[in-house]
This record gives sequence, structure tokens and C-alpha cells, in this order.
Amino acid sequence: MIAGISYELIRLAGRSDNFLVRIISAPGMWLQRLTTKEPDDSMIEVAIAYVEAVFDWKAYLKETFGYDVEDWEKQDAAAKAQEAEDAEAADGMEAGKAAAEESREQ
Repeated sequence: MIAGISYELIRLAGRSDNFLVRIISAPGMWLQRLTTKEPDDSMIEVAIAYVEAVFDWKAYLKETFGYDVEDWEKQDAAAKAQEAEDAEAADGMEAGKAAAEESREQ
């Protein structure tokens, strides 16, 4: 019976933003705030390592969706290299404009 009432209260809290519902939900939210926190980078690295150890997600993506992760990683690296090259070219153009303005001022 308690589980059923709790279930209905949780459903109600998810569906509405009523003041009374917020009051009823507040203690649970306070407890959740005390007991949970965002993972830091080392925790995320450990989680990724464990998932990769048990589940070959790259093969799953390829078999299920035809999505090749290695190709995506290569494309991503090429895009990042192009962005860096474009940024360097933009910096060079800025330096050229500044030098041209200096020569005009003299």
C-alpha cells in the first residue's frame, strides 16, 4: 500500500508544478541533493573504461546503425585540424591588417 501511494505521488510530482506537490516532494529532493553530486573527470574515465571492458559499443553501433566510430573520429580530427588552420589564417590576416594600418599612419 505504501509503495502504491509513493508511486502515485511520484507520478503526480512529475506531471504537475503545484505548490502542494512541491511541498510534498521537497524532503525527497533535499535528500537527493545531499546524496548525489556531479562526477569528476576521473570518475567518468573509470566508467568509460568499465563500459568498454564489458560492452563493445563500437561494434554495436556499426552492426545496429551502420555507424563507424573510427570514420567519425577521423572526420572529427580532420575538422579540428581545419578549424585550427582557419584560425591561424585569420590570425595572419589580422596581423596583416594591423601592419597595413601602421604603415598608412606613418
